[in-house]
Amino acid sequence: MVNIFGAMRMLRMVAYLTRLGNHMKSLSSFSLFTLLRSLRFFCLFAGTVLLASALGQTVNVVQTNPDQSALLSPQPSLTFVPGTSSTLAVNVDDTIRYQTLEGVGASFTDSAAWLVWEKLTPAQQNQLMQDLFSPEGIHLSFLRQPMGATDLALSNYTYDDLPVGDTDPNMTQFSIAHDKAYIIPTIKAALAVNPQIKVLALPWSPPAWMKTSGSTNGGTLNTEYFSALSNYFVKFIQAYEANGIPINYVAVQNEPLYESSGYPTMFMTPLDEGHFISRYLGPALMEQRFKNQGWNFERQNVSPTDATPGIFGYEHNWDNPLYPELLLRNPEVRPYLAGVSFHCYAGSVADAQNAIHYLQPGTPIWFNECTGGYYAPDFATNLPNMVEGDVIDVLRNWAKNVTLWNMDLDENGGPTVQNGCTDCRGVVTIDTSTTPATIERNVEYYVLGHLSKYTQTGAYRIDSNTFGSGSVEDVAFKNPDGSIAVVVLNSASNPNTFSINWRGQSVVYTLPAGAVATFTWQGYPGSTFDVTAGPDTQIVAPGNETQFVVDVDRYGWDRGPVSLDLSSLPSGVWGQLRPSWKSPNQSSLQLKSSDSASAGTYPITITGTQENLQRSSTVQLTVGAPETPFGGTPWPLPGLIQAENFDNGGDGVGYFNLYTSNPAGTNYRPGTTVGVEVNYDIGGGYDVGYTDEGQWLKYTVNVTQSGLYNLQARVASLGPGGYWHAEFDGRNVTGNQFTPATYGWQTWTTMVSPTFWLNAGQQVMRVVFDGNGPTGGMGNFNWFDVRPFAASMPFPGPGPATIPGLIQMENFDSGGKGLAYWNGNSQNNGGANYRPGETVYIEDCSDIGGGYDVGSTNPGDWLNYTVNIQHPGLYTLNVRVATDVAGGVFHLAVDGRDVSGPISVPQTNGWQTWQTLTVPGIRLPAGTHSLQMVMDTGGYYNTIGNFNWFSLQ
Repeated sequence: MVNIFGAMRMLRMVAYLTRLGNHMKSLSSFSLFTLLRSLRFFCLFAGTVLLASALGQTVNVVQTNPDQSALLSPQPSLTFVPGTSSTLAVNVDDTIRYQTLEGVGASFTDSAAWLVWEKLTPAQQNQLMQDLFSPEGIHLSFLRQPMGATDLALSNYTYDDLPVGDTDPNMTQFSIAHDKAYIIPTIKAALAVNPQIKVLALPWSPPAWMKTSGSTNGGTLNTEYFSALSNYFVKFIQAYEANGIPINYVAVQNEPLYESSGYPTMFMTPLDEGHFISRYLGPALMEQRFKNQGWNFERQNVSPTDATPGIFGYEHNWDNPLYPELLLRNPEVRPYLAGVSFHCYAGSVADAQNAIHYLQPGTPIWFNECTGGYYAPDFATNLPNMVEGDVIDVLRNWAKNVTLWNMDLDENGGPTVQNGCTDCRGVVTIDTSTTPATIERNVEYYVLGHLSKYTQTGAYRIDSNTFGSGSVEDVAFKNPDGSIAVVVLNSASNPNTFSINWRGQSVVYTLPAGAVATFTWQGYPGSTFDVTAGPDTQIVAPGNETQFVVDVDRYGWDRGPVSLDLSSLPSGVWGQLRPSWKSPNQSSLQLKSSDSASAGTYPITITGTQENLQRSSTVQLTVGAPETPFGGTPWPLPGLIQAENFDNGGDGVGYFNLYTSNPAGTNYRPGTTVGVEVNYDIGGGYDVGYTDEGQWLKYTVNVTQSGLYNLQARVASLGPGGYWHAEFDGRNVTGNQFTPATYGWQTWTTMVSPTFWLNAGQQVMRVVFDGNGPTGGMGNFNWFDVRPFAASMPFPGPGPATIPGLIQMENFDSGGKGLAYWNGNSQNNGGANYRPGETVYIEDCSDIGGGYDVGSTNPGDWLNYTVNIQHPGLYTLNVRVATDVAGGVFHLAVDGRDVSGPISVPQTNGWQTWQTLTVPGIRLPAGTHSLQMVMDTGGYYNTIGNFNWFSLQ
């Protein structure tokens, strides 16, 4: 087949030459005859050459050893030999694809750029740029550029600094003059070496006059300056573009869940960040129509004339994936997002990035900051730790980039006047203790180089198995030119011999303990295209749909049409290939499973045909067993459901997690991978433990009567747990629940959700685990009990409070915990005796009028008030709040219905410094109703704020 294809290509060349006719005056008849004979001879062996070129390819190896005896050093090359090896085999399949790689790099912070431009000679500057950004160096391709000062800066500055009391919402004083001295020249020097560098810009703080604190160090954004901040971004992008630096991406705020008085920071709730993106920044950037490369708002980069910088959401640690999940759940925010971004300093990469990938499929995931430091000086320890944690684990868990923190720092981890990181280490060190300064390549240089030097922007991760920490670990990529790069780490304490198997061939190599090597080879030259599909497997429940992405990767000069066909579709599954809007060479394979499809795992082969040449990719489709209630019939509600009695159907149908077996080891649900464990709560039995971000459990239920309900959950957690919620037929009814600390994995308490409405009939209840807590999990779950809402009694008088009117927050209904209120406290830690026996945090209040307030409000808490609304219509909600740090988010509900939408508590700079929030347009019905103040997501200390009173007028 390949011979025929090669011959046909040569014959087309002959026909072309013949058609030139008299235009080939300079080519004699003898020369033409000789050429045609040569072409005929080439046609006879071209196919053989093309086929053979895939066999016996040379594999180049570069290696870095922990003792530094090799530093990105070439090793003797290898040659693929026929047959596969079973010696600790790394099986590379370049027909299976995952996410694309968009860049590798670091940041020219103020300190880093100053060192480059002010402390190096021009020759040193040029050499450093070559070492960092050229193909002969490590070819970095991504810059994460601060908009203003960070903790690594020589001064505290923004681009619109004003005297105290002044404001500039129209940005008339905006200037990037500070950056023109050395930051912009340094970035431009990098772009001159690698014009394909992508640039992300983001602030550590906006100008102080925009913030409630009046300082760049700490505090929150004053919401009246949302428009001014979006204009600030626009001005920055315009100014940088005018200076020859395109901005490909922006993030709203560096680490929005952290604030410090030591250096520029700002706290921002997901509600405020989402509101800013959807109503201000996104529309403002789109209106400008910046002509940048790399823009990818969802479904909008089809037009090359509208290349607005993409927006990253979150930009903080792995320990709180609920924040980006809330952004992605919001239909107003998601269309503006180019993805969500993580830092490495807390949490689990696998838990967080997989949670986003599986709970919000298709979301681009970015990894934008991690740093080594002089606190860990040992090269031999840092090398395997960083390759494993910052490269392999990050990329095998869906990240599109690897970006470290400072590109360079001096020998003291500075210079800086800020009070932040004092021992961070750059990719290189510029030692200023000598004249001229000297440049030292740090372990970070080699860690990044093993990836960036041998992978190209646009490469996609391909399928390879890995053996985990303490053994051979790897990640593999296929470049746009068809070449393949595999980064392999031996994280064992002894040398390891392993094989790399590819397309029926193998090489064998021995890697010292703690060493890393990158293996590269040409790939599959000679063919005009390959077919790749991904991911490797998808799970679909009977009656549901899923999809794979299929690409035609072209390498030769022939761009003839390629037709795609499906084979091996199992009975009961229908498939359709649809062209993608993203690329003319990409298609979406959409698969739908019927209710009668048989459970099992099936290979699905996608074959591309171009004339007589064929290429194919085979992926796996797992059809789950039918989703049926455990025990055969839906659980009746009202009623109690044991957590371990989730639906039948298997992983991806009745439940979802990434475990390969039950980590608790019990056999209550043999064949499932849920952490079902023996339970020591009252009644014994089992509970569900080992809960992680992104997992979920389903329960088919039958609601016998429409009405208002609460969900009670029996939970246990050694320390503060995590966020979770319950859905009925895809509708989030409980809002964000937060498992409290019970001080033991088998020390149990009962949580009670806010009130919600359920319609009668059969439904699917899904419990979703959104974000791990400080102890590393959601907590353990014994049972869920859905009960009708029971009305509580008004406090303190015989009748309901009257609306219009004012209600003191501490005057919630009588009836006790779980009926009139719920929180995770075991006692009133405030010490007030206004409501003895209650666990609500009631404290003395110094606001006007004195009395008491309710403090220490945490996510999932709620307070119930029975009210008599005199007239139906629109009301204005006023709430008296105070918080010393950035507050959280709450809402007002009436009879289980959210009537206010989410409301952010601003930082008032004191736990007894009070401010009135005003929210107009609250629609209320007349009559006696149950009103609830519901706490949704925490602020800086995971608290919402202090509440004195609220009124509806």
